Amino acid sequence: MSSQKLIRILCCSVLVCLWGLPAVAADPVFSSEQDRELVDLTVYNDDLALVREVREVQLPQGEFEFEFRDVPARINPVTLLVAGTGRAGFSVLEQNYEFDLLSPERILAKYVGRDISWIQEDGSRVDGRLLGVNNGPVYQVDGEILFEVPGRLALPELPQNLRARPTLVWLARASRAGQSTV
Repeated sequence: MSSQKLIRILCCSVLVCLWGLPAVAADPVFSSEQDRELVDLTVYNDDLALVREVREVQLPQGEFEFEFRDVPARINPVTLLVAGTGRAGFSVLEQNYEFDLLSPERILAKYVGRDISWIQEDGSRVDGRLLGVNNGPVYQVDGEILFEVPGRLALPELPQNLRARPTLVWLARASRAGQSTV
């Protein structure tokens, strides 16, 4: 069998597999404390509390990523019961608790193995690579291994999956677009 024929068969197989999968909306839905309608709190001993929070959100039809922001850092995500009311028919298909918060150490850890730059006082740049961050960063610049490089570290972008605050990220589905109480 020729390699071209094999590639065509594989491509067709992938398309057939993907055909039945629902599309996930490109833009995630966000909900923050501004959407909050109600919070009931029952406090128990041993640093434990029961929280009931109600938010009003606008949902798209179909599957979408839903970022439920402004949650406590010490939430126990396996204890959550999530429900939606209203015409949208909201349900959660998958849940992730993203608590990898922004900090210089976490950002650098995500840049291990990537190229970075340092801005010098005269405005010029020095380029290098971050090799590791255990017990302090280790860089490679011009073929040499360095532990410090003068200048201000400049990264081209924030790494993905770092958050300013803990966030529940759900893959959710709504049978209709519209307002829902979650």
